[in-house]
Amino acid sequence: MIKIFGILDLASAAIIILAHFSLVPWNIVLGVPLYLVLKGIAFGISFAGIIDVAAGLYAVLILLGIHSFVVYVFAIYLLQKAIFSIFA
Repeated sequence: MIKIFGILDLASAAIIILAHFSLVPWNIVLGVPLYLVLKGIAFGISFAGIIDVAAGLYAVLILLGIHSFVVYVFAIYLLQKAIFSIFA
């Protein structure tokens, strides 16, 4: 199960980076905030859960056309979580 979350985190990181540059359709991006917010809520109040929810909310902002350097922070965070999850 952990490896599945790792693969989904890796996909989420890639999708938010691609969405930042408008290289992916909005309907694909829409799954990222849904996944991240639900995962953050499901795992309760923890540092990782709060950051997941924040990354999901930022993905919504990307959909609304708001872009900033914060996308790189969330992408790096999701990438490191993915790496640890996949190779754990």
